[in-house]
Amino acid sequence: MGTTSQSQLAQAIRSKVNSEFQLSLAGGGGSDSSSDFDTSSSFDSSSDWDSDSSSSSGGSGSLASGIVSLIIFGVIVAIIVVVGKRQAKKQGIQQAATQEKLLENSGPLNVLGEDGLSNNNWVDADPNQRAIRDIFINYENDWGALNTANFASYMTPRYQAHATLLMRAFADAKRRNPVVVNAYYGARLMGDYAEICANANDILLDTRTNQIMYENDGVNVDEYWRFSRSSDGKLLLDGIEQPTADLATRERGIQAFAQSNGAYYSLDFGRLLLPTTGVIFQPDSFQRADVNNHVIGQMGDTGHLVSDSVVYQIYTYSALQYHDPNAVVYLVGQLAVPKDYGRIVIVRNHGIFTQKPHGLNELQTESGDFNKNYRVFASNAEQVTSFELLNPQMIETLTNAPFEINIEVIDNVIYFFANLRTTDASNYAAMLSILQSAYRELKM
Repeated sequence: MGTTSQSQLAQAIRSKVNSEFQLSLAGGGGSDSSSDFDTSSSFDSSSDWDSDSSSSSGGSGSLASGIVSLIIFGVIVAIIVVVGKRQAKKQGIQQAATQEKLLENSGPLNVLGEDGLSNNNWVDADPNQRAIRDIFINYENDWGALNTANFASYMTPRYQAHATLLMRAFADAKRRNPVVVNAYYGARLMGDYAEICANANDILLDTRTNQIMYENDGVNVDEYWRFSRSSDGKLLLDGIEQPTADLATRERGIQAFAQSNGAYYSLDFGRLLLPTTGVIFQPDSFQRADVNNHVIGQMGDTGHLVSDSVVYQIYTYSALQYHDPNAVVYLVGQLAVPKDYGRIVIVRNHGIFTQKPHGLNELQTESGDFNKNYRVFASNAEQVTSFELLNPQMIETLTNAPFEINIEVIDNVIYFFANLRTTDASNYAAMLSILQSAYRELKM
């Protein structure tokens, strides 16, 4: 085993930067900034909606003018393509220069020897490096196994509570995110943060079927782990941030909202928990979507974690990058409930402009007021009749919201969503109030 050269390290990090899908550890599954996104998702044009309308157009004109128009169009497209390629090349050069500058100041990192993680002599020689490595390995093992029992031994109480709720959210979604660490290179210390470099296999597993939903092997990982020290000087994990996080989307007001409500904030966590179907969610949302300003908490004013409490989440979701001008951004609030309702979609009644979700049937409820204000679509009529939220009290709650709320139920998870381009703490507070009302109506 020897110390890697700067050129070797540069090659390793470039490999990570060029990876098709960045590994999302740590919190397990943040949102990357890949440009390879599905551009078909919006509430009005999603492929999961049936369309009952069609249109046709026609006209006349000279053949010559048509050819001229076609040529002009072709020239414009060619110019756009050339400009786009030049801009992409310029961005690539700038990114490479930034990466090289980072490497110049990173110091030596040791490559793992053949005998295993414990034989990295450079890491073993430094107490801080050794402690960081051990915490990293322990957390990845516990994260993949949904094991929270060991968290208290290497986390601050605040992050222990946060990570425990994240584990509960994975259990509610019937998923696990096993992470197999192949190599640990070391950590660059920067104040309270350690930039950790490693190599791992990232797996997303459906625990209901034991089927692998996603797998990416040999991904180079670069993450920022925040540490604190206990009163006796022990190093403790206090948070994890992804280098792919878009800091421009961070909302300090939402962070304060989470703290004031006993909840926890992450800038870009949540993507690996997204469903694989729905009117706003895409089949591969957990790989491609952009999830920002994620808040997670538990229902009830307990002041401490309760093992059987209902976990709620509030976040912004888009099938495209958040800053894409074509992105349709939703504010989503969700509750996982013990009962499976199949598929139910409840949307505001806009008459002929209300589309029917693909594969679902429209149903009438026993409430005339509800039928007037909302339209209900479901995969099973019997499941709709047992859905406790179809009542006058809930209609009043939804109607009084400061924005238009729709509901989608996918199996055991209820999603409340609103099409909002901008999001602030007041919208999160309104969404939390709606979730609390639903929680009371469901009598959980």
